[in-house]
Amino acid sequence: MHFQPSRRSFVRILQWALGSSVLVAACGPATPSSKSASAADSRRPTAVEATTGVAPAANSGASVSAPEDAYPFGAGLRGLGKRSSAKLEYANLPAGGTVTLLDQTTGPGVVSHLWLAINSSDALARERTEYQIYVDGEPTPSVKSTLVGFHAADHLPNSNFATRFIGYSHKENSNSYYAYLPIPFTSAIKIEIVNGSARTGATVFAIADYHIGVPRRWGRMQKLHTFEQSLPVTPYAWLDLMKVADQPKGLLWGVYLGLHPGNASFGYLEGNIQMFADGATTPIYESSGTEDYFNNAWYFQTGVIFAEHSGCTFYDPSSCAIGAYRFHVDDPIPFDSTLRVRWQNGTSDQAAVTSPTDVRSHVWYYTD
Repeated sequence: MHFQPSRRSFVRILQWALGSSVLVAACGPATPSSKSASAADSRRPTAVEATTGVAPAANSGASVSAPEDAYPFGAGLRGLGKRSSAKLEYANLPAGGTVTLLDQTTGPGVVSHLWLAINSSDALARERTEYQIYVDGEPTPSVKSTLVGFHAADHLPNSNFATRFIGYSHKENSNSYYAYLPIPFTSAIKIEIVNGSARTGATVFAIADYHIGVPRRWGRMQKLHTFEQSLPVTPYAWLDLMKVADQPKGLLWGVYLGLHPGNASFGYLEGNIQMFADGATTPIYESSGTEDYFNNAWYFQTGVIFAEHSGCTFYDPSSCAIGAYRFHVDDPIPFDSTLRVRWQNGTSDQAAVTSPTDVRSHVWYYTD
């Protein structure tokens, strides 16, 4: 059945898109009452209003709340709070030591951007140095990630990777990293940088940009969490990339996998990625192969590629090793209490996998 909007519906839609003043100009002179309405409604809709179709009441002065699961931050929103930043410059990070980048005790707010540059002769200091992020006075950090994990970086001395959300650059003894992941907090946030080398110091530069007094509903994205691991996986075995239970509502934000097989074969990529939410016994998502989940095909045949939502950061056909990421910003994976994400090291009915695969995985997710 074809839907034909009424003239009144069409006028409302056009008025929303163009603003009342444009519509009145097109349709003729305004009466006193319509002129008054035009003055109140002549502004363009905010990003939230355009998404929800809900505008604030005239002259109410009320702010518009975002829908529960909307992506929570952007320059088009009215409530951006008060901007500030913290920085480190030529900071000495001793072997096994810690420096504090940000210790903010006033909220609510959000860290919108992280940047860090590190120089050290020790690869452990450059790559295994950690972010430890404590939110609202929690005793253990909700984010505890290496630099290479948090930024989906590969262990390469000379390489670059840049997307909308995360990126890095490596050259000899100097690495740098950036991230645009919202890190909300209600009352306080503390960001520490911990040297991953117990024997060699490092020099650190870092910036944390944040906003205080952000009048936003974060819905399922109240708190950022990460989970990182590095381990060998035997042929055809399943590995949990993420498994949380008895959590508040949340959503999966992104997955990174670095895979190095024990034999020169891409057969391990025949393994699938599965997701189970809220006690389901059948997957809410299952890929048709590892590279398919990362929006690629034929064993990453095109090699390294960087895109906004997914890509391949590392591709070595001689050793059949890959690194790949996918962000679920525009195709959210929500859960109400539990979420399990797992990967299989190949499947016996599709390709032979004869040796363990070394896996480095990193998952970003949020909870309410």
